[in-house]
Amino acid sequence: MKTISIILFALFLTIGSFAQSKSVIKCSIWKPSSFCDIPDSLITTPRVINMDSTTVMYTTCEKLDKMGNLTGVWLTLSTKDGSIINFESNFKNINLIKKSDGKTIHPFAILWPDEYNSNGKKNLQYLTSALKTTKFESKFSFQKKIDLLLIFTGAENGDKLIIDNFVEAVIQ
Repeated sequence: MKTISIILFALFLTIGSFAQSKSVIKCSIWKPSSFCDIPDSLITTPRVINMDSTTVMYTTCEKLDKMGNLTGVWLTLSTKDGSIINFESNFKNINLIKKSDGKTIHPFAILWPDEYNSNGKKNLQYLTSALKTTKFESKFSFQKKIDLLLIFTGAENGDKLIIDNFVEAVIQ
């Protein structure tokens, strides 16, 4: 009987910690008239904390607007005290599984706001999938809410977004 009680207690703790670790609040399509129109409610203040052998490429919102067929995915996470997200070369650890055919695609770009400019607005730039790295860790500092804007070719409602073993969400 003690063994069963111990097993049930351990199972309860495991289920409880899993429920607490659930981090996705929202995953939705983001189709602005321009990728330069970032919502004021967006909370994204990434900071690179560890980077080895990394080459980064950025693009502007204006260039994204000209490309066509790009769709944003707005992922909102909740955390207790921030989070560290690893990015692999070409965003290979960020997968969008297409509902229609099961095909896996990676983001073309991710919003990566720079420091504030002289007008008090964030400088907009998008980190592109040309990223080459052996290690790129980004900390989203001590925030209870984190927003990521990921730009894909042809993302749709019902597609599944997976980032490592950190996030798995269906676009609603």
